[in-house]
Amino acid sequence: MTVNVVAADGSPIAMKRLENAMVYDGAHREVPSFFIECLVYNVPDSILMQSTWIDTVKGIISHVFHELDGPEPDQESARWPEVNQCKFLFAPGQKWSREDARAFVKAGWNYLGFKS
Repeated sequence: MTVNVVAADGSPIAMKRLENAMVYDGAHREVPSFFIECLVYNVPDSILMQSTWIDTVKGIISHVFHELDGPEPDQESARWPEVNQCKFLFAPGQKWSREDARAFVKAGWNYLGFKS
């Protein structure tokens, strides 16, 4: 499937388009849209404001992959919130984990053919 992942209609949408393409091509399982939105929400503005969409998507993927390495921090200030700020993204009982996020962005990196 050919997909315009880097269309100029927002980073969460670009990442959702990437997810849709990966699912269509069998490269990854379906990921909830809210989860993708929350991952992008926790990416610093400096990454989201890159000069090209390719750099933005690379930055999002890299940030999520590296920042979510390891266990959930004990300090609340280091934990990632959901977009609604009501609870932590990786709180007990959530449908997803840090490992799910890392697997999703790693699959995206590979699917897009990015190099280290």
